[in-house]
Amino acid sequence: MPRRRSAMLLAVLLATSACSSSLVSDPPPSGTAPEAATVADTGCLDEAGTVRATPAAWYHDDALGFVGLNGDVPAAPSDRLGPLVQAATSAMAEQFGPMPEAGTREFTKAGCVTHRYVNFGLDNGTIVVTAWRVEHASQPGWIPNEGAFVAQGDDVLVSTGPHLVLALAVAPDGTTVRVAAYGVGELNAVSGWPTTMPQPLGAPPPGPAPATAEQVIAVARAVLPQVVDR
Repeated sequence: MPRRRSAMLLAVLLATSACSSSLVSDPPPSGTAPEAATVADTGCLDEAGTVRATPAAWYHDDALGFVGLNGDVPAAPSDRLGPLVQAATSAMAEQFGPMPEAGTREFTKAGCVTHRYVNFGLDNGTIVVTAWRVEHASQPGWIPNEGAFVAQGDDVLVSTGPHLVLALAVAPDGTTVRVAAYGVGELNAVSGWPTTMPQPLGAPPPGPAPATAEQVIAVARAVLPQVVDR
């Protein structure tokens, strides 16, 4: 997404705010998702969404909403953080060999968990597994990326770049698992997304992404069933 467009959209969104494997679903997914010019991921992660839509309906370039990736820090982790860590660790081991998680965190809004993060450190980068549930359609370009999101099957969107490769596995109710593989230094470079952070003078450029699209897709698909098993 061009930065100028991003800045203009963000201004509109802030002004608006100030003024006021595939999963089976029942009913089946529709072609549309609710639109709102606001942060899209306000849903409680541990509650199922009531709208059913396709990944392309939840995430598309013409959506009014965007995915915020932060929130309030809870005083203590929730009971469901542990099962996500287990699912992510198992899925990572299938692709990269056994490794412990290197950090976790949760964010909340109005008392309910909206995001869960599990980090894994590799010699050549970092892989972050994140879960959230959108309640409105969202522009995927607000999620840090280096390439356009394209569909892989009927349940996944993937973005591939030289330093960052990520997949979004999306359930019909908007529950999403993102698996992002950052090359060395790339996580800091995109920390101010939708703009990128300038690298310190003399610092080496970010390293190549430490995983392939196929690997992050596999991890995302393996973790999503745990998140929707409420």
